[in-house]
Amino acid sequence: MPEARAGAEGDPQAYCTALTRASGSNFYYAFLPLPRRRRDALFVIYAFCRFADDIVDEEPDRARAAALLAAWRQECAAALAGHATHPITQRLAEVVAEFRINPALPFDLLDGMAMDLEPVHYADFAALRAYCYRVASVVGMMCVPVFGCAHPDAMRFADAHGMAFQLTNILRDVAKDARNGRVYLPQDDLARFGVTIDDLARGRYTPGFRALMLFQCERARGYYREARAIARSLPAADRGALLPSRIMGAIYGALLDEMAEREFRTVAPVSLSTPCKLYLAARAWLDHLADRW
Repeated sequence: MPEARAGAEGDPQAYCTALTRASGSNFYYAFLPLPRRRRDALFVIYAFCRFADDIVDEEPDRARAAALLAAWRQECAAALAGHATHPITQRLAEVVAEFRINPALPFDLLDGMAMDLEPVHYADFAALRAYCYRVASVVGMMCVPVFGCAHPDAMRFADAHGMAFQLTNILRDVAKDARNGRVYLPQDDLARFGVTIDDLARGRYTPGFRALMLFQCERARGYYREARAIARSLPAADRGALLPSRIMGAIYGALLDEMAEREFRTVAPVSLSTPCKLYLAARAWLDHLADRW
């Protein structure tokens, strides 16, 4: 199994919380308003996902990365059977049991992570959607029981929101990913707009690239709209439990809007400042109090 990072010998929850805080992830800001019990559980889910993601992204030897990811899968299985040896999986097993999370979901996520160990080329959007489901929608599906959602359609909401977030990430990192041999934009879309992989890697700003990116942007926005529509249809109690998702949606949506405003002209990834994220979180919280979706 992967080695525990520094500090793992202490309290497992403190370890997961510290990892989440140090990451600077948008998730950290979204989870802050929650009661401590739920917030701590979400930090555990994030830590589990981040640990697996780091194996894939930080280990340059693909064979070794695959072995480490397989070991992490074995550790997850052992933890859910009551035999955890790592602080993250120790707490993950407790969180899965406490909030009745589907125990298949962590393994679905690891299946998605493993897809990044192979050449990343997706023939069409159906193939890309299967990847996004595993690495993003599944995360939301693990989180909604922790939020306190009980209605089955909350899983549909998590799926749509996860798709929106992952597509936003793909658009933000398209040039960097292409330089690293990962092309997430569907091959049929590249052909349709006359954009090559070399264009992506070199950051060539052509009319075709602009049209391609705006097309993908509208696809992502469609998933944001779908998520909001599902949320409006949920019972009031479930809508009330979705504050973290509201915050995440506000931050990721603003990131997408910023890229679209620039018409995707910048090669460097767009990011939002911490004050901006805090402002968006506060505004989302006010909208949530007013039940405005």
